[in-house]
Amino acid sequence: MSVLDVWPCTIASEAPPHTPPAVAKRFVEGEDAYLRGSWNAAVAMYRSALDIATKAVDGIPRGTFYARLQWLHEHRLITPDMKDWADHVRVEGNDALHDPDEFTEDDAKPLRLFSEMFLRYMFELPGEVAAFRGRTAEVAETAAQ
Repeated sequence: MSVLDVWPCTIASEAPPHTPPAVAKRFVEGEDAYLRGSWNAAVAMYRSALDIATKAVDGIPRGTFYARLQWLHEHRLITPDMKDWADHVRVEGNDALHDPDEFTEDDAKPLRLFSEMFLRYMFELPGEVAAFRGRTAEVAETAAQ
């Protein structure tokens, strides 16, 4: 006897490409918790992924998450819209973390979306551009031979 299919199918959680391993691990843990409806765990892991992600940027000073977001904005590594969105998520997340009530899907959903977009902007986009430039250089080098 063999199993041909499983229903419902499981969805393998993944972080955006080029995300540093420590950040990706936390993001995936957040995704897994979100898909299970474990809102408290999801929020904690998304916030952890964002915190570690901002620390992964070369040259960023130590300090609070807020200070690192300011630095990213001042050094034009995130857009004004990303900074505003991050501030909103940060404030909402802080309020929720200190509230004795349980997190809800409404608490977790914006943090999930922002976390994914932040990782795509900070790691996937530059990684894909670098990969494209590498492929373009290879093509030019091959053509020159």
